[in-house]
Amino acid sequence: MRLTGAALAGQLVSMAVAPVLSRLYGPAEFGLLAVFFALLALCSAVGTLRYEMAIPLARTRRRATALVLLALIASSVVAVVVALLIDPLSSLIANLTGTPALGSLLWLLPLGIVGAGVHATLTYWTVRTQAYGALGRSRLVQPLSSAIVQLGGGAAGLGAFGLIAGQAVSRLIAGIGIGAEVRPRLRPPTSRRRVLHLLGTARQFRRFPALTMPATIINTASLQLPVLMLAVAFGPLVTGYLALTLRVLQLPMAIVSQSVGQVFLGTLGRNRSALPRLTRETFEVLLAVSVAPYLLLAIVGPMLFVDVFGSEWREAGEYVVWLAPWLLASFVGQPIASVAYLTNRQGSEVVFQVLLLASRIGGVAIGAIAGEPLLSIQLIGLSGGVIWAAYTGWLIRASGSSLGQILGIVAREGAVSAGIGLPLMGAIIIGLPSLATYGVTAVCLLLAIAWGWRRLRRSLPRGGLRHIRG
Repeated sequence: MRLTGAALAGQLVSMAVAPVLSRLYGPAEFGLLAVFFALLALCSAVGTLRYEMAIPLARTRRRATALVLLALIASSVVAVVVALLIDPLSSLIANLTGTPALGSLLWLLPLGIVGAGVHATLTYWTVRTQAYGALGRSRLVQPLSSAIVQLGGGAAGLGAFGLIAGQAVSRLIAGIGIGAEVRPRLRPPTSRRRVLHLLGTARQFRRFPALTMPATIINTASLQLPVLMLAVAFGPLVTGYLALTLRVLQLPMAIVSQSVGQVFLGTLGRNRSALPRLTRETFEVLLAVSVAPYLLLAIVGPMLFVDVFGSEWREAGEYVVWLAPWLLASFVGQPIASVAYLTNRQGSEVVFQVLLLASRIGGVAIGAIAGEPLLSIQLIGLSGGVIWAAYTGWLIRASGSSLGQILGIVAREGAVSAGIGLPLMGAIIIGLPSLATYGVTAVCLLLAIAWGWRRLRRSLPRGGLRHIRG
């Protein structure tokens, strides 16, 4: 199965079950899921010490295998430590985050940490070995297994446990599936020679836990601390609105973005001289496939959420408009973020993540002081869009491309997307009935897909992104 095909299939699964889940679970239960996922993401950022990101870059298979083992050992240790702390601290954590009902569900955290570690580590192994078929299948297995557990839990009336269990086990299931296919030959460090080799590998790639891991922690904190702060300031209801919005808009697109980023890194691991061309080409294709769809969602989002998910999710539809700039900019920037450490500029990534974190904490704090949750969402979306756009431009410049090339690409894709979205904007302004408006939306979306596919096809013959299909 081709990588993009599997990622898109996974996207369709997530989108298809979202309307059902929004009726099986209420906003408050989605809020509990958001808080649990925030805690899981923060723990997982430490879990592997980021050794898995070095796997495609190792010069020998033996070094790469040692990196796999290091990442899995680190993840297991973190999971054990968290398991030991859960019992005495679960009530305190739940009360501090404004979600007392979450305390009895935190025992799922260690399971989620192991699953995230296994999945991330073996994903990078498939990138190194170019086992894109296994990687593609995992991109389908993860959302599918999550959907099955969450739908089953909702039908059985298990409440938030069903949502959280699906989130916790999906990566573990997908990771086990990858492991069953690629089967890296891991040898436990049972002899002195193997232990010394493992320690030598840890020292050789020490920049990843020393620099990349702090950047990842800050990045994760910039994403998840606002969720926790929203829960504390406004309760799980507002957090639930945000959770569904991100589930519908961010998670499916993130799967595609991650797939492109992993192939981007794997290709550059074999051909560093192609960095300027491949970075610029990847940026161009990502813009082509995303700007128009996000524009259409921002225009029709408020009406769409009410009709698809129910009237109780009306406020979540308003969030779509303001979060679109951030989600679009991060979708385009994340796949090429590895340019920072491919060019040995990890320190710049740390600065970027600190700015992003500060903007989000400030946005939530200002909204909390004003007592306006929508103000917090507006500030998070707009500031995130500006900072991600600036960082993406810096990454492309760092890869060796000129500012003129960047601006030319942005101007062309922006003009095309504006033209595609113009009919829908006209339909909203003149007040067409809902059915007619959705018809116009479908036509505009087809045009956006056709344009994105055209740009993708143009890049494939030059070899920049051909491995995305393989």
